[in-house]
Amino acid sequence: MNLIKSKLLLAIPVAASCLLLATMVWAAPGLDADNVDGHFAAPWADAKSQPAWRDMPGAALNNRYPKKNQITLLAVNPFEIEGTSEIAANGGLDFLHHWLGYTEIWNDTHTQGTIYIPVHNFTTAFGSPVRLEAIDVCYKVTSGSHIYRTGVYYADNTGNRTQVLWDETNRTSTAWTCYNVTNPTPQLIQGPLLVYFNLIFGGTGSSHKVTIGQITLTLDTSKALPPSAPAGI
Repeated sequence: MNLIKSKLLLAIPVAASCLLLATMVWAAPGLDADNVDGHFAAPWADAKSQPAWRDMPGAALNNRYPKKNQITLLAVNPFEIEGTSEIAANGGLDFLHHWLGYTEIWNDTHTQGTIYIPVHNFTTAFGSPVRLEAIDVCYKVTSGSHIYRTGVYYADNTGNRTQVLWDETNRTSTAWTCYNVTNPTPQLIQGPLLVYFNLIFGGTGSSHKVTIGQITLTLDTSKALPPSAPAGI
């Protein structure tokens, strides 16, 4: 009898301590369904009081998933510039990649040239198409040289190419400057992009150069929607 009483007396303070601890945790601020503050409520809260992810306030939902209306900027590395043999007479292009991040281009034998830069792009976001909206290019040239065409296209699965951006404005600045080409009707991207520049040099050799620096593509992902349901919900 004394042994049973001892066990009972020991169990009472243990149970009381657990009840007190549970009460303190339950009342902790920020853990109930009404004080979520951008986070899901504690898993032990009343399930009926939990906001379904589809019904969550916009601020809380946007903290988890990309916004429906958004623009993505994609940097293009000028160190990946390649020449082309598209026009045989324009061969002889040379490149100097500078440690500051720009590339100088000249032609040792001719006064024209075309350069291409491959873009590591995606074509869909959450299963929806992505469009190319604009390109920004920073550059400078030596006197007499200029960029006479700026374009972006993608190679399709039939061996052809589809133009998604095109500009034939002569770019003649001898000091660093940047220009923008925007397509008022952004085109769908359905393959790997190539940025290209048609160049005119004021003469042959490395004293007649076009220098390409920062290049940024603006992708319109406004059609891209979040997944139908977040993982684990």
